[in-house]
Amino acid sequence: MVHIRRTVLMLVLTGALSHFDGSPVPRFFADDPIQAMPPPLPVQKPATQNVNRVLDLLVQSKSWKQRPATPAGAVNTLGEVPDSEWFTNRHGGAA
Repeated sequence: MVHIRRTVLMLVLTGALSHFDGSPVPRFFADDPIQAMPPPLPVQKPATQNVNRVLDLLVQSKSWKQRPATPAGAVNTLGEVPDSEWFTNRHGGAA
């Protein structure tokens, strides 16, 4: 019984140590974090819609539910806002 426990323990330790190779995991990938957004694409002609505002207010107010919080979409993985056509980071950045 002791021999079986020792064998199982050695197999588990060997598996755990072979999984860890000691190489550091990269903190950032080659394209991350984004410092500047690409320029926006031009829009030829936006489509228009005719909406009855009173009817839309009544329909939307009847089935109102609080929306769940969603994370911001224009941030990099560090939570910073990259430079773009609308925003230039002037706080503590490189000159």
